[in-house]
Amino acid sequence: MANTAKVVAIFGVLVFLQVVSCAVARHHADLGNSLGSIQTGTMTVDGYEEGEEGGGPAACDGIYHSDGDLLTTLPTELYAGGSRCHNFVAIASTQTGRSTLAMVVDVCDDCGADELGTSAAVWNALGLDTNAGVAPIRWLIP
Repeated sequence: MANTAKVVAIFGVLVFLQVVSCAVARHHADLGNSLGSIQTGTMTVDGYEEGEEGGGPAACDGIYHSDGDLLTTLPTELYAGGSRCHNFVAIASTQTGRSTLAMVVDVCDDCGADELGTSAAVWNALGLDTNAGVAPIRWLIP
């Protein structure tokens, strides 16, 4: 039963992100005002595997993760002492219109309040080239 509720919740977020992506693609200027909780910001490429630049194991669970998994960091203010660990963030690319969900596994102490550090898998899911280094996004913590 709990798994069904999670699937329904994730499906709802994906439908929501599709609406956001369509609105972004149509260049609606006041999307943030009409939907209030959507954040506009940027994402950077972050490495989650041992030996990669970016530090040690993830703050949420003390382990390294695969860059092939859909993962994100949160800025210190939003990380909230780890209370959002293993929750999902809905992320939409303002360039491609694609969206995905990424799991919070770490904190980014040097990120701006509107910046997420995401795995290569997130970039791939959004149809973006990791060589760009930074990409504009809209995102939501459901």
